[in-house]
Amino acid sequence: MAENTYKVLVGARGWLHPGWQGSFYPDDLPQAWRLAYYANEFPMVVIREQEWMQIDDMAALREDCPQDFHFIVELPVLAGREGIAGYINRIRQLGSQCAGVIIRADQTQALQVFADCQSLLPQTIPCYMESKKNSLLKVRSGTSLKELRLLMETALQLPDSSPAPLIVEGDPPDIELLRNAVTLLELL
Repeated sequence: MAENTYKVLVGARGWLHPGWQGSFYPDDLPQAWRLAYYANEFPMVVIREQEWMQIDDMAALREDCPQDFHFIVELPVLAGREGIAGYINRIRQLGSQCAGVIIRADQTQALQVFADCQSLLPQTIPCYMESKKNSLLKVRSGTSLKELRLLMETALQLPDSSPAPLIVEGDPPDIELLRNAVTLLELL
């Protein structure tokens, strides 16, 4: 039931998709209002590298969203050890609404960045390596409702104390698949 919404966070990879204009976002909705519009329907979003690198004040994102809305930050692919502290300082601006960091790098670089992230981030913010199997659940367009339900049931059985992120991917991510994931989660 509703308590499951705290065990799995459903969201899309990004919210600034031109393909959503007119199909999800109303035609006349200003770009600055899109995150708030998105956050009224879904509990989480992945801040893609190309989105958050353009944002000066990460804390301002929180103002557009309900307090129970969550962000997962995609760390830049080229995040070297030198720049990691600066990235982490920006991520900390999201406060308790930061539900994790995804490290996108090759396996060798990812291991070092992963270790650096874990040492610099509060223990309450999990780090996920995109190249490694973990509780980061990705859903591609075309996933059937049966497959989605099995994935959700698996996620609900994970022993981790942090919510399992379920990320709908695509260009743009399938809004109906996102909506179905939220509905299924509420029914389980």
